[in-house]
Amino acid sequence: FVMALTAKDQDEILDSSDAIRFYEAQLENVQDAVGITHESVPSIAHGLAILYEMKAGFQKEIAAYSKAIEMLELAQNSLKQQLGASATHHPLWADLDRQMAKLERKLIRRKTR
Repeated sequence: FVMALTAKDQDEILDSSDAIRFYEAQLENVQDAVGITHESVPSIAHGLAILYEMKAGFQKEIAAYSKAIEMLELAQNSLKQQLGASATHHPLWADLDRQMAKLERKLIRRKTR
């Protein structure tokens, strides 16, 4: 059984806005309650970056690429505050760097179109 999706159905499936609102609220709650140094901040910010990247790709929103980069920077800042100079040796750090470089390239390409 194969079901064809309408454009509206596809938009609803690919719309990450509800998830973004939920995780933005979670990130804000954690930061308000325990601060940027809480161990969950990098993970939540990294997840938000992925959601923003999806939004940018599917909905062609350039601002979402900038927001994704902002979330990756927040994740790295949190790691720096938690771990000090050794933050750059954390396994997540290299992933954040790679993802940030990729998003910066995508952002430049989108702006030149």
